[in-house]
Amino acid sequence: MNKYTQDMTGTGDHVELPEEKPKKIYESPDGGKTVYERDFGKSERKLVKSDDPEPERYYDWMLWKFRQERKKRNS
Repeated sequence: MNKYTQDMTGTGDHVELPEEKPKKIYESPDGGKTVYERDFGKSERKLVKSDDPEPERYYDWMLWKFRQERKKRNS
Protein backbone atom coordinates (compact mmCIF):
# COMPACT_ATOMS: atom_id res chain seq x y z
CA MET A 1 0.00 0.00 0.00
CA ASN A 2 1.36 3.46 -0.80
CA LYS A 3 1.16 6.30 1.70
CA TYR A 4 -1.40 8.21 -0.40
CA THR A 5 -4.95 7.00 -0.85
CA GLN A 6 -7.94 8.53 -2.59
CA ASP A 7 -10.54 10.17 -0.40
CA MET A 8 -13.72 8.07 -0.49
CA THR A 9 -16.00 11.14 -0.49
CA GLY A 10 -15.75 11.37 -4.28
CA THR A 11 -14.00 14.75 -4.28
CA GLY A 12 -10.85 13.30 -5.79
CA ASP A 13 -8.73 14.62 -2.91
CA HIS A 14 -5.98 12.47 -1.53
CA VAL A 15 -5.07 11.99 2.10
CA GLU A 16 -1.61 11.15 3.39
CA LEU A 17 -1.41 8.14 5.66
CA PRO A 18 0.98 8.25 8.64
CA GLU A 19 4.19 6.22 8.52
CA GLU A 20 3.85 2.84 10.23
CA LYS A 21 6.12 2.39 13.20
CA PRO A 22 7.80 -1.00 13.60
CA LYS A 23 6.04 -3.30 16.05
CA LYS A 24 7.92 -3.83 19.33
CA ILE A 25 8.06 -6.82 21.64
CA TYR A 26 8.86 -6.37 25.33
CA GLU A 27 10.33 -9.31 27.27
CA SER A 28 11.25 -9.79 30.90
CA PRO A 29 13.14 -12.87 32.07
CA ASP A 30 12.65 -12.02 35.77
CA GLY A 31 9.01 -11.04 36.15
CA GLY A 32 9.34 -7.34 35.29
CA LYS A 33 12.48 -6.30 37.17
CA THR A 34 14.48 -6.19 33.93
CA VAL A 35 12.72 -5.39 30.64
CA TYR A 36 14.12 -5.77 27.13
CA GLU A 37 12.71 -4.33 23.89
CA ARG A 38 13.16 -5.74 20.37
CA ASP A 39 11.62 -5.26 16.95
CA PHE A 40 9.08 -7.89 15.89
CA GLY A 41 10.84 -10.63 13.95
CA LYS A 42 14.34 -9.64 15.14
CA SER A 43 16.48 -11.21 17.84
CA GLU A 44 18.63 -8.18 18.76
CA ARG A 45 17.28 -6.55 21.91
CA LYS A 46 18.09 -3.59 24.15
CA LEU A 47 17.61 -3.00 27.86
CA VAL A 48 14.83 -0.52 28.63
CA LYS A 49 14.32 -1.04 32.38
CA SER A 50 16.60 -2.40 35.06
CA ASP A 51 15.96 -3.39 38.66
CA ASP A 52 18.96 -1.21 39.60
CA PRO A 53 17.93 2.31 38.43
CA GLU A 54 20.47 5.13 38.23
CA PRO A 55 20.38 7.19 41.47
CA GLU A 56 20.36 10.99 41.61
CA ARG A 57 22.79 11.69 44.47
CA TYR A 58 26.48 11.71 43.50
CA TYR A 59 27.79 9.29 46.15
CA ASP A 60 24.98 6.81 45.46
CA TRP A 61 25.61 7.22 41.74
CA MET A 62 29.32 6.37 42.14
CA LEU A 63 28.46 3.15 44.00
CA TRP A 64 25.83 2.33 41.35
CA LYS A 65 28.38 2.94 38.57
CA PHE A 66 30.88 0.57 40.20
CA ARG A 67 28.17 -2.11 40.42
CA GLN A 68 27.35 -1.64 36.73
CA GLU A 69 31.00 -1.97 35.70
CA ARG A 70 31.40 -5.10 37.85
CA LYS A 71 28.32 -6.62 36.19
CA LYS A 72 29.79 -5.89 32.73
CA ARG A 73 33.13 -7.52 33.63
CA ASN A 74 31.42 -10.61 35.04
CA SER A 75 29.11 -11.04 32.03
